[in-house]
Amino acid sequence: MLLGENGYSLDVPEIEKALRQGARTVLLCNPSNPVGRVFNHSELAELSVLVERFGARVISDEVHSPLRYGTKFVPYASVSSAAAEHSITLTSASKAWNIPGLRCAIMVLTNPADQLTWDVLPRASKGGISPLGIEASTAAFKQGQPWLNEAIKLLDVNRLAVGDYLKRAGLGGVMCMPEATYLAWFDLREFGHPDPQRYLMENAGVATTSGDEHGVGGAGFVRVNFATPQSVLLDALERMTSALRRSPTRNSS
Repeated sequence: MLLGENGYSLDVPEIEKALRQGARTVLLCNPSNPVGRVFNHSELAELSVLVERFGARVISDEVHSPLRYGTKFVPYASVSSAAAEHSITLTSASKAWNIPGLRCAIMVLTNPADQLTWDVLPRASKGGISPLGIEASTAAFKQGQPWLNEAIKLLDVNRLAVGDYLKRAGLGGVMCMPEATYLAWFDLREFGHPDPQRYLMENAGVATTSGDEHGVGGAGFVRVNFATPQSVLLDALERMTSALRRSPTRNSS
């Protein structure tokens, strides 16, 4: 993706370049993990036209879609009939209702030809589904909205607390406010650490996820999970910002 004044956006020229070079599947994460963007209709429509032109496919991971902070969610397959035909949607209740260990993912097929292909695949190739996961997912989708509403309220408070703390610490440019997910994406490139995840672990005692795990574009970034008690979150932020202020690169600039 591209990072601009208004946050992150799809890097359409790079996607087109990859398709021209022979790529035939776009793996779309909407809402995006780790940056928390919820892509709007026009962005997804532009992607759909591009994918259709090259005869490619889209696999849209929409597992974080219930965890949004007031931003409208647009399923990729709903953008157009062409998008529905060339896409497969993946989701589950695992993230929003915190049941990832119960094994019940959902694949939404919006092209009849894909359904026929799926039907003839051997059962063993489709993975296993837990009966408990089925019951838990059904309960979450049918009866879990009140719980989810309360969870989102708590997460929103933490999300805003992260942004406020960074601003007061003079590090407001480190994070673009996420529109969804319970994850913050910290841009620590200005500090010059080759491995900021390791630096924070060794100098702040705080475990984050290395940006490198999200691909080459994640170098110099870390992912921070803010789905935790606020007292723990604020302590972690204090440790991290103190360590970053001590960074030689930061001090010399």
